[in-house]
Amino acid sequence: MKLAVDIGGTKVLVAIFENDTVINQYKFETPKNYLDFLEEFEKSLVNLKNYQIEIAAVAIPELINRETFELLGGGNLKWQNINIVNDLSSILNCNVLLENDANLAGLSEASYLKDRFNRVLYLTISTGIGGGLVINQKLSSDNLNFEPGLIKLKHNNQLIEWEKFASGRAIVEQYHQYAKDINDPIIWQEIANNILDGLMVIIPLIQPQAIVFGGSVGTYFNKYKEFLQRGLEQTIEPFLLKPVILQAIHPEEAVVYGCLELINQV
Repeated sequence: MKLAVDIGGTKVLVAIFENDTVINQYKFETPKNYLDFLEEFEKSLVNLKNYQIEIAAVAIPELINRETFELLGGGNLKWQNINIVNDLSSILNCNVLLENDANLAGLSEASYLKDRFNRVLYLTISTGIGGGLVINQKLSSDNLNFEPGLIKLKHNNQLIEWEKFASGRAIVEQYHQYAKDINDPIIWQEIANNILDGLMVIIPLIQPQAIVFGGSVGTYFNKYKEFLQRGLEQTIEPFLLKPVILQAIHPEEAVVYGCLELINQV
């Protein structure tokens, strides 16, 4: 059986796959301290006692040193200079794969579009903004540490990171509402404009055929899709390919399915 571990900033989601179908899953809050995480994860293995895990894939919202598999930080967890592959391999007694969570979500979502597009950009808009570029069903080796949320843009006469004014957290800070509670089209127009600011930088550089939106804000894609589509049509240069914009098939569960996709590609 295959194990997917999605380590998020607030929760850890563990899913067990048999024949590529989820047969069990469980969650626990993400500890701030890495050693506390290892302890909590080991305690949770009682949920796995009836399963023979052959291989696991771990998704993490951090930059990764791909030679040593150490975490470099840069994400929500702030875990640095640790080797989670070695630690979880010892606990699970099986081979463990590691990848950035947005990359894995993109790998999953691109698999649903393989008959339509071979260059797919995935953007997760949640606590922050992450992304992954998939080319011909493989993660782009030149963009494995792609961090779109850290792009600095001019906003309200300040040069600040994109995710500080366009992420789910920024929406709550600005409007004092979660995305799920916003129904005012004027607010959604403003949110779409903030998202568009980053796309205007990314699209000419990455030139995706399709952009897939996931994460908590991606869940409500239909509330701002038309505003975003109109903005793209008005601002993208006519000689550039205008990407198709889509909602993720699994806006908030794409990462665990990406873990499965990574395992299946081994």
